[in-house]
Amino acid sequence: MNHNSTLLMTRALILAFISFTPFWGWSQFNRSIDVMGSLDYGYRTISTDAEEAITKLIVDKRNEKELPKLNWRIGVNFNQRLSNKFVLKTGLHLANDGYTTKKTDLIYGSEFDEFGNYTPDPSLPRKSHFVYNYWFAEIPLVGRFELNQKKFAPFVEAGILPSVYLTSRVRTVVDDESSTNFIDETDIGYNRLHLSGNVAIGVNYSPNENIQLFGQPSLRYHFTSLVDAPIKEHLYSFGLELGLRKKI
Repeated sequence: MNHNSTLLMTRALILAFISFTPFWGWSQFNRSIDVMGSLDYGYRTISTDAEEAITKLIVDKRNEKELPKLNWRIGVNFNQRLSNKFVLKTGLHLANDGYTTKKTDLIYGSEFDEFGNYTPDPSLPRKSHFVYNYWFAEIPLVGRFELNQKKFAPFVEAGILPSVYLTSRVRTVVDDESSTNFIDETDIGYNRLHLSGNVAIGVNYSPNENIQLFGQPSLRYHFTSLVDAPIKEHLYSFGLELGLRKKI
């Protein structure tokens, strides 16, 4: 092999290495796992197509007395990079969605005399309200588009969240005392399988080559009604999701 051939081969190897380096730089991070937690502000939409006055009255009364509340979700994710900027994410989450009611004044029959005069009894509880929590097991199927691979990397996410309704946690609060019951409400028509949508905008921060921290405001909406009934109820939430990601 003459000198010119050796030089040409050396140049070709250098060019091949330079061309391969960018791919190698990001492909070593093509798989990762993460743990996440989210604090969400959740509520529901409620509507009816029924023409009955009583059904419409129920919807109006519920809108008057029910309120949004703080919810949460925790979980683990697996991320598979499909290109330099696109990542597919799945995993398993435990999600708590729901709402609460306004405090209601309690009035007792024993506080009325035979003439209908009302005299409050200070020894009796005066206020009550209910807190409704619906627990789901979610399997996210989400795509993430990362704008770059720098130390701070903005991204957008969108996808669907197939989920399984697990149980309802209903807390009854009377004055300063409360009691909690877990109820499986599929017996009264609650849908076991749900489909939700999810969108988020966030940022990854990479303190080193193996770890990422991430944060993302997220919006989720249940396409599936909570229960098959004339009154349609769709849960939704928005909040801040934080997590720690480990490259594998």
